[in-house]
Amino acid sequence: MAVRCTDLLKLEIFCHLKLLGGKDGLDRIVRCPYVTLTKTIAQWVHGGELMFVSVKDLSCNAAQLLQLFNEGYQKNLSGVVLLVETVKNLFLDDLITAADCFCLPLFQMPYELPLVEITEEISSFIIQDKLRLQFTNELMIDIFSAQKNDQQSLISKAMLYHYDISGAHRIVIISINNLQSIFQENNFLLVKKSLIYMESLQGIVDAICKKRNWNVPGFINGNMLVLLLPATARAEIEKMLMEIYGCIEENLDNPRIFISIGKEYSSLSQMRRSHLEAKRANSFTTGENKHIIFYEDLGFYKVLYEINNQQIMTNFSDEVLLSLKRYDKENHTVLMHTLMIYLYENCNLVKTAKKLYIHRNSLIYRIKKIEEITKESLDNENVCEKYRQALWVEKFLISVNHNSINE
Repeated sequence: MAVRCTDLLKLEIFCHLKLLGGKDGLDRIVRCPYVTLTKTIAQWVHGGELMFVSVKDLSCNAAQLLQLFNEGYQKNLSGVVLLVETVKNLFLDDLITAADCFCLPLFQMPYELPLVEITEEISSFIIQDKLRLQFTNELMIDIFSAQKNDQQSLISKAMLYHYDISGAHRIVIISINNLQSIFQENNFLLVKKSLIYMESLQGIVDAICKKRNWNVPGFINGNMLVLLLPATARAEIEKMLMEIYGCIEENLDNPRIFISIGKEYSSLSQMRRSHLEAKRANSFTTGENKHIIFYEDLGFYKVLYEINNQQIMTNFSDEVLLSLKRYDKENHTVLMHTLMIYLYENCNLVKTAKKLYIHRNSLIYRIKKIEEITKESLDNENVCEKYRQALWVEKFLISVNHNSINE
């Protein structure tokens, strides 16, 4: 997936480098090596570079080097590699302290080591990773279009990159719903920055999955990261997803994260179904104010998704609620909202009044008005159940229509 500093440590040539500080940032994504020839870098880097600095050739003193390192942190570099002569290590203490504080990896490299060999090795490793990413995207597309007789060939194909996709799996979608507001940029820059942002998210997810010895294929689709997760106990999945959620919140700027999970299936030909379920669950995460939601927990909404004719649902909702909607619109009242909270609180007057911040007598007046308009009594359990169902249907239709607009 995305190359991180910790992945580079496995390269044979990296045995010549020494990690001085910032070990807590080793999961930072590395987009490319960058050799700086200037004492300032703000206008030359864009984030994700592993910066090489020759202290001798730049003639940096301790203060200049610290300023350069601070710029690297502000520009979100993946790390800094110092080419330092061994006899001149005494001024690195402040830099190491800053590296630990910023969680920005700081490496030391022997000055006499050919720099081109290191940068070529890193570039080659990143290119191989991009090829792996392209392969994974194609694999996931093949899985979503798979037929039953394609399963064995897909399993064999996946093994080329050590993905074990045999056995039962499910689809998980991790979405960031506020990328536009995070960057506040024009469309071109938004697409560019969003991709880097989503790659960082993918790196976080990869690191957490690998701690569980899971090599999980996935691909980025706009503001969504789609993963093929192996079957395991629900408690284990929830624990891992909570860790992912917390880690994203901690490491990325102001994200609105929603994680939705499709049902588990034994055949790859059913992953398209699991993907659809995860997308459906995702459409309800915001409305339910839940950040992690399983499709199997949607309850009554699962039934609604199986009704092909939405007009039937619209007719039912209008038949039950239209008179109240019209009254609210014409009289600038909130009877629909009052009814919703009243039913949500199981027709408890005290709890409903408290939730609406109104006096109990005002609530009683509103309920009588609702009964007058609808010509039905809310003391009748069957009537209350009918209105609950109509509100569920309306919420479902709003969610589905909102989703189709965004798509």
